[in-house]
Amino acid sequence: MKISKSKLNFLQLYSAVSGSSSKNFYNDKLKIEVGDNTSYFSIISDSITLITEVQGEFQSGESFEVMIPVKNLVGLLNSLSDDTTVSITENNITFNSKARYSFEKVDEVTPDKAKEILDSFSDKAFTTDKLSEINKLQPLLKFTGKDQMSSIVYDRGHYFSSNSIVMANIPVTGNPSRRINISPGMCSLMKILEVEGNSITVNRYDNGVYQFKLGETNVFVPETESEIPDIHGTDKFEEMNHLHNVKIDANELLPVLTRMTHVVTEKDSSSVSFVFQKDTIVIGTKKYNESVESIEAEVSEDIIDTKIIFSLDNFLSCIQTGITFCKSKTIYLGVTKEEKALNIKISIPLDKEETDFLYFFLILFEETV
Repeated sequence: MKISKSKLNFLQLYSAVSGSSSKNFYNDKLKIEVGDNTSYFSIISDSITLITEVQGEFQSGESFEVMIPVKNLVGLLNSLSDDTTVSITENNITFNSKARYSFEKVDEVTPDKAKEILDSFSDKAFTTDKLSEINKLQPLLKFTGKDQMSSIVYDRGHYFSSNSIVMANIPVTGNPSRRINISPGMCSLMKILEVEGNSITVNRYDNGVYQFKLGETNVFVPETESEIPDIHGTDKFEEMNHLHNVKIDANELLPVLTRMTHVVTEKDSSSVSFVFQKDTIVIGTKKYNESVESIEAEVSEDIIDTKIIFSLDNFLSCIQTGITFCKSKTIYLGVTKEEKALNIKISIPLDKEETDFLYFFLILFEETV
């Protein structure tokens, strides 16, 4: 088959999810099926399946199936201009009548045929939801964890992610009819997507598979379980969602935290402290290397003389990610006392009106006498 390189640019999506599953040998292999004057490109794995029907110029009776490493092919195509005509056969990829490349083929191709997979969903019942404002997923991607915390949850107008130390939360328009787990494979796509309208319509089939389209590419993702707790609507969430009792200028805070990264050692990573005083926060480290600085801040009377100890890396990561995404220089903290611990929330305004915020809930903070 012959095709313009520009019609293969969708393979950037394939490259993004390549290797997203460690359980499947085929997860980084591109399958190409040619026959009946059409072709299907696909990645088929246990974590995500991509299928794209591609029209090109075919020879009479041309028919073959082949599997090759997707990143190798994408790397080669990235070196070509969009108007280059590429010829793909079972054994070679050629262009410009002077270049011929071949890749090591997989001895056995997957038994699943792309068209049969598409046809198998044509008569299945499904419900539809919309992922809104998917650009807001970007700051949350940094705080996904491992295993059953590797997803992002879309629930009742909020996106949530957690790495078991930090829970990140950002409000969005829309309200899905159910809790949707955006799987690791979907997250891989979200990192590179620029979607028209900034939303994606997602179909959930009765067999527990999510399906949506990105351009001409069909995406199928099995529904996954998530251990991210559903705190939306609970007393804790409502309390923390509206609480601001410390206001800090990021221009004051960031230089101090950055300097302290040169003092805190790996074995001392959790011993950075804030002591809240009237109009001041005293920031310090002490266990192995000692440092102390003070910054001005607006501090509510109810937490004066309260001390919190936290991981500098986690706290700094929240601040840097938040102000980069929100373009805000104002940071709010919500600190609440409990019997044996403190809860702390970092809130960074999404807009000048400060009507919506990007939230970070820091877990496992403790009060020190």
